[in-house]
Amino acid sequence: MSTLELKKRVIDKLEGVEDPTLQDVLSLLEFQENNETYKVSIAEKKAIEEGLKQIENGELLTHEQVSDEINAWLKE
Repeated sequence: MSTLELKKRVIDKLEGVEDPTLQDVLSLLEFQENNETYKVSIAEKKAIEEGLKQIENGELLTHEQVSDEINAWLKE
C-alpha cells in the first residue's frame, strides 16, 4: 500500500472518530514530530525502577502467560 493510500485510509477513519480518540491521535502525531529528548517524570522514573527490580527478582510473566490469563479472564 502506498503512502498516499495509507493517508487516505487514515483520513477516512478519522472522519468517524469522536473527541477523546482525536486527542490521542493528535498527541501521537505531535510526539512523532517532536525532536526533543523525552524527559521522564519522577513518577515515571520510579515506575521504571520498580519494573527493573521486578525483572531482577524474576517477578515477570511471558507474553504467552499473560495471554492465557487474559483469555481465562474473558471467559469468566
